[in-house]
Amino acid sequence: MKLLGITQRVEIAANYGERRDCLDQRWWNVAYSLGFVPIPLPNMPCDRIEKFLCKLDISAILLSGGNSLTFLDDQASDGAPERDKFESGLIEWAMNFNVPLLGVCRGMQVINHFLKGELKIMHDHTAVRHVVTFSGELSSEASREVNSYHNWGITYMGLGKGLHPLAQANDGTIEAFQHDSKRVAGIMWHPERESPLHPHDIRLMEKFLL
Repeated sequence: MKLLGITQRVEIAANYGERRDCLDQRWWNVAYSLGFVPIPLPNMPCDRIEKFLCKLDISAILLSGGNSLTFLDDQASDGAPERDKFESGLIEWAMNFNVPLLGVCRGMQVINHFLKGELKIMHDHTAVRHVVTFSGELSSEASREVNSYHNWGITYMGLGKGLHPLAQANDGTIEAFQHDSKRVAGIMWHPERESPLHPHDIRLMEKFLL
């Protein structure tokens, strides 16, 4: 089976004086449903990324959710600058080596920022469900209800260089995008939080990662 590298959120265990990398256990089910073996990626210094990933022979990368983005709010209590740097390094590595990369929620935001896009604060996209409308090239569906847990969104004018929208919310914000020439894409909702997993999410992720 192919290996899917999945980034991890940083949690602070103050009683132990530790900064811990951790991952929602539901991602295992998603990875295996896609035909991958999931490999949690530690938030390591960027100068170690190439050697580490080439040694593992990673087939695809998923940037998971969690942690506030320190380049948007450096005072956020759940910010993790080491993760921001690591994921930016991963994006650069994946684009250089043509490795499929998918960003989910925060991961999509990191990709957009890396490609010089802009993010705007959102006030009604956290812990709700809403409808997104798809472009034909992404899904056979015209629209579908998805979950939503993000405080920051992307407008059409705020898309990063080389990105084009594949799904939008009713307010016009971008819910999915893909790069014009690189194997890079993002979705704003969390497929791992659906129980059971939505079959359209699995097919969508297969298009991006396989």
